[in-house]
Amino acid sequence: MDIPDTGIRISLDVEQHILSGVSEQSYQLSTPILQQAESAEEGIGAAEITLALTTELADHWLAYGAISNHSHGGESSLDIDQGFIHGTAQGSALQGFTLRIGRFYSSAALYNDQGHTGLLFPTAPLIYQSLMGGELKDDGLSVGYSITPNTKITFETFAGDNSLSGQQAGNKFSQTHTLSLDQSIEMETWGHLDTKVGYLTSEQNYQSENSGHSHSTDSDLVYQLSGDIKQWMLSALWQKERWQVSGEYFIRDINTDAQTDSQILQIQDKSSGFYGLVAYQIFPEWVLATRYDRLTTDIDTYGHQELITSFGLPVSKTPENLTLLVNWQPSDNQQWSLHLTQPKDLWQDSSSNDLYGGLSYQLSFGGETL
Repeated sequence: MDIPDTGIRISLDVEQHILSGVSEQSYQLSTPILQQAESAEEGIGAAEITLALTTELADHWLAYGAISNHSHGGESSLDIDQGFIHGTAQGSALQGFTLRIGRFYSSAALYNDQGHTGLLFPTAPLIYQSLMGGELKDDGLSVGYSITPNTKITFETFAGDNSLSGQQAGNKFSQTHTLSLDQSIEMETWGHLDTKVGYLTSEQNYQSENSGHSHSTDSDLVYQLSGDIKQWMLSALWQKERWQVSGEYFIRDINTDAQTDSQILQIQDKSSGFYGLVAYQIFPEWVLATRYDRLTTDIDTYGHQELITSFGLPVSKTPENLTLLVNWQPSDNQQWSLHLTQPKDLWQDSSSNDLYGGLSYQLSFGGETL
């Protein structure tokens, strides 16, 4: 995040993915609120335009705001992407504390916090598509404390209107909390290692709407979720000269009830998954990278078979992706990538293999006012 010395910095980012060969039979992942996760799309697919403003309020304090227009599957939505005040206490009894308040992305997991820095992949890892329902952001409060220069602990509490808990139903109030520990290790000739351990809890209190599009495999299904989520998240990033290796492992425990006017379904979900990424900078502007990710679904359901079918819930499935990527960054304000992905949808000892590829680009424009 670029912070201007005076005035306001204005930035505009445009990102788009163009894919070919995506199968219509691709397995659809289910998010924590039982909607279909956003996946690869044939043709001119997911696109995002983000307009952001950044200004310095005082020493070590800033304000940031961003609106974005996201399009996918023929639909687009304009949203307040982020809007927060962030500051670090200096020279006082609160030395080492950081505070962030407003709407922001959680820092409890690596990709959610910073993405794949310097690399432009066409989709998020499977564990984010399903276990996080995309990326976790919400209105909330974050308090961090640097125990040592290389160790930091962070607590976040969110209002509960997010991809895990869903929109609040009625007058009930649900919340999402995270606690994470960051450790940075300088290994001299062995490079630099960053690790993160995160724990997340979230209540679910979601009321769906009959909007005519895919909240589930049955677009007319109106339901309410009531339950809780617990999730562990382990992250690591190793960097040495031209090499970058990163990975994350998630394991979750969901106990929730899905209820319609006439039916109820109890869901116990102990799914887990991981991804691993290796990147090598062959030239200053060129990077070769590969990412392997895998999701293991482990879901038990008790209740009406009609609801199980309507939600398209699997009993056991292990989808996986292998993506190869060539990333070109000719300047700081533009990035291009060519990529090829082989997804596998493993279901009861059978698998279907597809192969799709495409082009992604990201353009950035910015300037400062007086």
